[in-house]
Amino acid sequence: MVLHQYTLKEFAANPSKVVHRAMSGEEDVVITLRGLPVVRLVPAAGPPPRTTIEDVWSAMPGMSVPAAPMVLPAKRITLRGEGPTAADMILEDRR
Repeated sequence: MVLHQYTLKEFAANPSKVVHRAMSGEEDVVITLRGLPVVRLVPAAGPPPRTTIEDVWSAMPGMSVPAAPMVLPAKRITLRGEGPTAADMILEDRR
């Protein structure tokens, strides 16, 4: 088993690196002070559970997860009319 030691100064400079190393399951991640081991980091539990869209939807009152994925209509809608287009009106407004 490999011992991963970090001084308190190294830990203070980059704490996320040390914490992520401990969270990845590596044993014996130790922080030292004046050469003496003072803290040993171990993960509190397994990796945190991932939140899915189903979890979010289910937590909302009155909402349920659709049984099948939504399919958008393939037909394209075309708007036609008299007068200037929206782009023309925006350009005119900017003048």
